[in-house]
Amino acid sequence: MHRYRQLNLSKQHGHAQTGAEYGQVLWAAQVSRRLVGMAWDWVAVSKTAVAMADPTNILSNVVLIGRAGHVLDDEERMLHLMSAVHALPWHQHLLAQEEEAEEGGTARQRRHSRQLRLAAQAV
Repeated sequence: MHRYRQLNLSKQHGHAQTGAEYGQVLWAAQVSRRLVGMAWDWVAVSKTAVAMADPTNILSNVVLIGRAGHVLDDEERMLHLMSAVHALPWHQHLLAQEEEAEEGGTARQRRHSRQLRLAAQAV
């Protein structure tokens, strides 16, 4: 199994119709020395929940081959991509980055300070 990781996250404020925050996220993995990715739009449903803006609109360079050796049609491919996105922890990553941004980086600063203290104690 290939390990996907978040490569990019864009965020916009105030959707024209709903006023909600929204953006796009990109996850990718290295497969046979090639970068394979999936990107989709997201929208904030509340302060603690995000959702795919359109689950049938996943951009990807993934080509899927069926058991018979043929390339899957668009509908089958999209079902597999939707399952793959569902399995990723993208909600948690996005919300954690939001929380860190709201704290102004203070959590990161506390972790860094703790790491420095531990390093100093080890010396």
